[in-house]
Amino acid sequence: RIDAQLDKAKAAYLSRRPTAKGDWGDFVGAIADNMNNSRIYASDEKAVAHSVSRGWAGGNPNNAPFFCWDSFFNGALACLDDPETARSTVRAILGWQTPEGLVPNFGHWQFDKTRASNDRSQPPVGSLCVWKMHMRWPDTAFLKEVYPKLLKWHHWWPKNRDGDQNGLLEWGSSAAGKQGALWETGWDDTPQYAESGMVGNTLDTDAVDLNSLFAMDAENLAYIADAVGDHSSAKQLRTERIETIKLMNDRLWNPELGIYCSRKWESKGGKFLTRLTPMNFYPLIAGAASPDQAKQVLKVMTDPKRFWGKWILPTVPYDDPLWPQQGYWHGTVWAPVNYLVFQGLRRYATPALQAEYAAKGVQLFMRNWDARGWCGENFGSDTGLVNGDKHYTWGALMCLIGLESICSIELDGSVTLNGDQTTNIEIANVPIHGRRYVVKTGPGWASLLDGDRILFTAAGKTVNRRI
Repeated sequence: RIDAQLDKAKAAYLSRRPTAKGDWGDFVGAIADNMNNSRIYASDEKAVAHSVSRGWAGGNPNNAPFFCWDSFFNGALACLDDPETARSTVRAILGWQTPEGLVPNFGHWQFDKTRASNDRSQPPVGSLCVWKMHMRWPDTAFLKEVYPKLLKWHHWWPKNRDGDQNGLLEWGSSAAGKQGALWETGWDDTPQYAESGMVGNTLDTDAVDLNSLFAMDAENLAYIADAVGDHSSAKQLRTERIETIKLMNDRLWNPELGIYCSRKWESKGGKFLTRLTPMNFYPLIAGAASPDQAKQVLKVMTDPKRFWGKWILPTVPYDDPLWPQQGYWHGTVWAPVNYLVFQGLRRYATPALQAEYAAKGVQLFMRNWDARGWCGENFGSDTGLVNGDKHYTWGALMCLIGLESICSIELDGSVTLNGDQTTNIEIANVPIHGRRYVVKTGPGWASLLDGDRILFTAAGKTVNRRI
């Protein structure tokens, strides 16, 4: 009888499991495989949640780290196949929030004699991921549960990370100095801030990446606020986004380079930091750029001498003297960076460029997955092989880019299909608004189906519909 029960459960699971077939292989099923492998039960918290990788726990699931932005990305990944654990994972990291509102760089981990890094946070991607989770499997009760914590975190940033009080934010740390500030960026050894120093608890540099993400957070959080009935906060958040974008355009746009740059405080000389990384593309995420500015930013990104090679996006350009190191954030490819940059491409890039960008990422992931079963912490932009942890959850964001490049759910809940495709792909059980759909592509088209019934098709362009 046990075998029969297992067979029945397996059949039920396979009937609802998101999977893909075609030119990219099962790039969607790979997301579920990697997330399911990272699902652990922590008996100290009496909760099931996704850690970043089993190896980081050292054999003790009560020491499995809940890193901040990793956990939110894990929620966005896991919700395709397992929305319940996705929500539990978000709860797990928010459970470590301080009374002041900081969501720590890590919690539930023993590092440097502490279980949580209450001196520093990490990139504010929580609202982005939670809203995407809600668009796939709506759960207003969950939104009401986590919204106050996300809002408190959002308000924490300007209170604690605007050292010169000019309205733009800087990375920082209240205990670990400049290295703590770099840890807060999520890019632990990035050269982006090599010329920056610490003043008090923050760097002396208005951060192009943080301000972009803060504006993005305000935009997504406003949708959550409206969904839970807090319309006054939604209005305030939308105003905050506009004000941040204006400050970025006034102060962080570098007309000589045709790109946004981090910039030293006026009291420190006001110099632009011109050493480029994909952080310089982040303003597109927030919708900060005019069409002309976006064109200039995309020209830098697609320059084959800088970022647009076989394996993208390197965390420093090919002409940077650090690129040959291919170590950590010195030239390697990181899936969370690609995923965030892609959110900006969806605002500004042509359908063809979006499709090419996604294809490069999926191919990079799948060559490692198919050959070795590896889901990389990061990838070499020279060899295309996994670096770091070989079973790190967020590597699968490359595959989520692939899915979103074909069929994406907009902030307002409408669905966009990209019909400028070059591949033959069929994806089953794509969750949208609590139901499962089929997505198909062929050269020059993409279709969304409810069972065998075509809901709409895009041919050679993007088409947006409500379903």
